[in-house]
Amino acid sequence: MGYRCKIGSMPLLDESRKRFLAKFFVVGACAPAVWVSAIYALRDLPVSSGLSEVFGWVLYSVYFVTFPTQVIFLDAEHLPEILFSLVIAAPMNGAWYVFVAILFWLLRDNLRRLPRMAATMVNGTPARKTPKTTNFPNDESGRIFATCGKNIAAQ
Repeated sequence: MGYRCKIGSMPLLDESRKRFLAKFFVVGACAPAVWVSAIYALRDLPVSSGLSEVFGWVLYSVYFVTFPTQVIFLDAEHLPEILFSLVIAAPMNGAWYVFVAILFWLLRDNLRRLPRMAATMVNGTPARKTPKTTNFPNDESGRIFATCGKNIAAQ
């Protein structure tokens, strides 16, 4: 039996997460072809179409985040160069999508743990399954008294 990486109590890469990351890789690998096709299809449109400057920055931001390997295409002028650049850029862009998906996945998992961690801080029960050993007096509901000095003196 091999060693399995885990984050908390969940396996790092179970089958559903592998499929999730594979889908992101495929979408990321297709993004350069979609952007290059869109740029060539829309190249005859006028640059200033009356849209706001904010929309232009938003569009550029989406373009840069979804297609960070655009630098590879700076010197590509003819179809063979573009196809060769696509062969290089597609797996790199797919890896970028997987990296971003892992970041969002870890962020989501940690945000899901926050309520449990907050309850741990309020209730005084540990988040991990360890024996309950505390030097603080507890009431019936398990919450630690805010003023430990008075409660110790009262007992």
